[in-house]
Amino acid sequence: MPKINITKSAVRDFVRSEYLKRYEPLKKARTEALRNAVEASSLFVKFKDLLSSAESVANALEKAGYGSTFKQSLVSCDVMLNRMISNLWTARIDSPKDEIKLLYTIAKPYDEKLEKLENAYQSARRVIDAAPGGKAAADILKSSGLDFYEWQNTDKGTTLDLSALKGGD
Repeated sequence: MPKINITKSAVRDFVRSEYLKRYEPLKKARTEALRNAVEASSLFVKFKDLLSSAESVANALEKAGYGSTFKQSLVSCDVMLNRMISNLWTARIDSPKDEIKLLYTIAKPYDEKLEKLENAYQSARRVIDAAPGGKAAADILKSSGLDFYEWQNTDKGTTLDLSALKGGD
């Protein structure tokens, strides 16, 4: 059986893939929970109606020959909502203003889990960088419960033990 050279790059790829398996679903769940809360708000409904009216006026201006600048300058409601959700980060804010307290209450548990996950990922990256080689890095990570060797020999679709990236859950 030939000796397999394990590189730091391969171990980094492994850690990144395990990180993304946890990060993406958590980020999507956070976004969906916040989107539902915002869309249920009466202020958001009013804003959406006003934006729709602005789009109608911009279309009328374009038809009247004033060009498409007005229409092109408008941003869709979905784009604005996505920007607001992605900019709402609660990890280090203890007392939000009353207007957005509900959103912070929804986002904070997700943000705390995302921060723990990011910290675990960065710790694993530091271990890899400090190790003398890829095999040593894989061995250190294996002792922490993150098994590169199992991942390397596992068929796609098999569930792995991700406890090292759970961030203490």
